[in-house]
Amino acid sequence: MDSIRNMKILKTLITLVILSSSYLNAQEIVMDYYPEFEGNVSQKNYDVGKSMLKGEYEELKEAKDVEPYWVDYYNIAIAYNKMGVDAVTVFEFLKKAKSLNSKNVCTMIASEIESVKGDITKLGFHQRLGDLFLNLTTDCDLNIKPFTLEFLKENKRKQNLEGLNEALIDKLILLQEMDLRYRYSSKVYYENVEKQNLLDEQVAVELSKILDKYGYPGKDIVGEYYQNLACLLLEHSRPTDWEYKEKYLPLVLEAYRKKQMNKGFLYMLLDRIHTLKNGKQIFGSHAGKPYYDEVTLTKLKDKYGL
Repeated sequence: MDSIRNMKILKTLITLVILSSSYLNAQEIVMDYYPEFEGNVSQKNYDVGKSMLKGEYEELKEAKDVEPYWVDYYNIAIAYNKMGVDAVTVFEFLKKAKSLNSKNVCTMIASEIESVKGDITKLGFHQRLGDLFLNLTTDCDLNIKPFTLEFLKENKRKQNLEGLNEALIDKLILLQEMDLRYRYSSKVYYENVEKQNLLDEQVAVELSKILDKYGYPGKDIVGEYYQNLACLLLEHSRPTDWEYKEKYLPLVLEAYRKKQMNKGFLYMLLDRIHTLKNGKQIFGSHAGKPYYDEVTLTKLKDKYGL
């Protein structure tokens, strides 16, 4: 997945030169490094950021033979920002993410701007980075565009599919387009929620056929690029039916244990199931939903082997 102007560039450059020797090198991710609480953000925000950072480190450790992706640097920037880390360090991680995939970072920023009704000043990055953030987005196209089937097929053409089930990948791509038909933009989604619900039901029917036939289509079957797609489709389809999602949860858990998919997508699926079922979440992937108490969290994580 490729997710925001001219400002005081000279001032930005001077700031970076003066401060660069005092901050982390964003070209390297220091595993298990947790910035100390400085009191410049709320304890709650700091704790959320620290939890995000811990999850990111776990993902990177699982993929130890793979170079970090743009999204890893982007997620660390978000976590650092919530933890109150200095603006220049946050900016450097954002800049690194953008250098790896400018289109996706710009798309992410555009989506976040839309979520605050176009008021960029309400974004957490802007509130703490100011001109640094604006300077980063000067060359971004901030108009959110739909993920067309042709776009998704073009992405497929860029992948090495040797030894993989290409016919199954094609089926998943068709379902992905249906899943994203109106979901690419919150505004578009809420204007077409009934249409998207109908598409989600079609996706659920076809995804069930795939899961019943193949089990979970993970890394060995569809490759690293598509290994998380079935889990994401399972989370989105039949959006209020936790029983449907829970039915296939054992397949997803097994795939994760066999290193056939990433933990983050499993976290989102589990949080979706539990927020639908009990109104509470485990990992914090669903904004605004309360967590279980610590005792219950420990029991659930043990139950799922996480």
